[in-house]
Formats: sequence, structure tokens, C-alpha cells
Amino acid sequence: RVKLIAREDPLSPITESYRSLGAWIQYARHDAPLKTILVTSAVGTEEKTSTVANLAIVLANAGERVVVVGCDLLRPHIGTFLGQSDDPGFTSVLLGEKDLKSAVQHVTKTPGMALLGTGPIPPNPAEMLGSAKAAEVFGVLSGEYDVVLIDGPPLPVADALVLASYADAVLLVVAAGETKKGQVKRATELLGQVNARPVGIVLSGVVRRSKRGPNYTHDRQ
Repeated sequence: RVKLIAREDPLSPITESYRSLGAWIQYARHDAPLKTILVTSAVGTEEKTSTVANLAIVLANAGERVVVVGCDLLRPHIGTFLGQSDDPGFTSVLLGEKDLKSAVQHVTKTPGMALLGTGPIPPNPAEMLGSAKAAEVFGVLSGEYDVVLIDGPPLPVADALVLASYADAVLLVVAAGETKKGQVKRATELLGQVNARPVGIVLSGVVRRSKRGPNYTHDRQ
């Protein structure tokens, strides 16, 4: 199965679903700030990283300057997924091992798209993600790019709730036929505890024309 289908098959129905989601994000910016977007999931089996990568590609192809930030410190593989390196990355900058400019990579084959990989895994991820340095990094990125897509860990990991504080919007990825209603409810409750709630729910694994791909609904704040 093609993972980066937005790059490999831009005319497929699955890519069109990602393109529709990207268009909605662009449209929603007319009413409210929608620049930094956290993508998380209810459990962890819902193709969250695939959603981040393909959404970034369609936004970049639409003329947006996009940066993906690898913040899933439990399963750090956004760089590998994109055919790039995860190290150095976000935690390298937070630890002072690299400056932000040198840690950000241009994504090959997708002009206008950049990646700040995960970097080395720290022993205290939630504390590091909630640091003043992390807030500074997100502030700089939001000033340099049109869209900042955060590849966050799944809920109920505490890291995801910390990252929600930096985001203008949260996209919650759920798997059709796998993620339970109670798990989605719990995820939204957890986000509500930090005054965040999903503006969109991406439903992955929907069968469309004999292919599995994403669909989405949205709930504007």
C-alpha cells in the first residue's frame, strides 16, 4: 500500500480526501487563526503519521509553506516516513545541540515543505515539550511558515495535552471500525481539560472505490 499517496498518486480518491481537508483548513483561516495544527489520535492505531505527511504534501502543493514537526516521542518515525532523517530534530534544538535553522530539513520531491524531525528521545518528554524553549521554537516556526503541522503522540499520553497548548486547532484521527466511541469521547474530554477540542475528526480506513483512505468531519470552534 502506498503510504505517501498524495505524492505517488495525486489523482486518487484518497488524495482527493486529503486535498479536501487541506482546502477546508485554508478556508477556515478566514474566520479564525489556524496556523499551528496538532494532529493526534484517540488510541494510537489510526494512521496518524500518514495523515500528517499526506496533508502536508497537499498543502505544500497548494502553495502553502508547510513545516512538519515530529513530536511523537513514543513512536518517532515521521522522518523515516517521509524518507528524511529524524535526527537532528526538535529535541536537538531544545537540548541546545543544534540551532533551529540547521535542524529544519527541506523535504525532497515536495517544494515548499520542510521537516523538523523528532531528534533524540529524552527521559522526560512531557517536561521538555512544556518548556519555554519549546514555546519559543513553535513561535518562530509559526512566524516563518504558513502552516505548522505537529505530529503528536496519541491521547491519553500527557505529551499530546502539552502540545495542544501550542496549537490553534486539533485534528483527531480515528480508525473506521476500530476506534471505539468511548475512546473518541475520552479523547475529546481530555482535550477539553486543557481548553482544546478537535476542530476536525479524520476517519481513516474508510473503503472508497475499493481503496482504504481518509475521510473527515469538522466541528468549528
